[in-house]
Amino acid sequence: SSGINAEYGERALSEVQVLKSEIRHSNQPSGYLVDSIKKRDEQIGKLRKEIEGLREGCEELKAERKKLQIEKEDLVCDLEKALKNSDRLKDLRQRVEKKIHMTDRIQPRPVVFTKEKLVS
Repeated sequence: SSGINAEYGERALSEVQVLKSEIRHSNQPSGYLVDSIKKRDEQIGKLRKEIEGLREGCEELKAERKKLQIEKEDLVCDLEKALKNSDRLKDLRQRVEKKIHMTDRIQPRPVVFTKEKLVS
């Protein structure tokens, strides 16, 4: 009876070890799945942070673009004014030069005095 109990105990112990081994192996895939889910969640979190950073960058770029567009429009207005003033100055210069030439024709020529004696 003690031999049977010992044999039964050994067999039971062997079966327990086999069952424990099977449980360990069966837990590995679920452990792997849990780890892969954790890694995936970490990647998702990192990507969400990256997306948020990119969105903020886009908003900053949009604001910068709007600012530059306003500056460009102001510069275009200034350039147009400068060109109009340039045209006005050119026209004014032509008028002044024309008046100078006209006054040259109207004014008498200067008299040149010499030391020669006049014969009468």
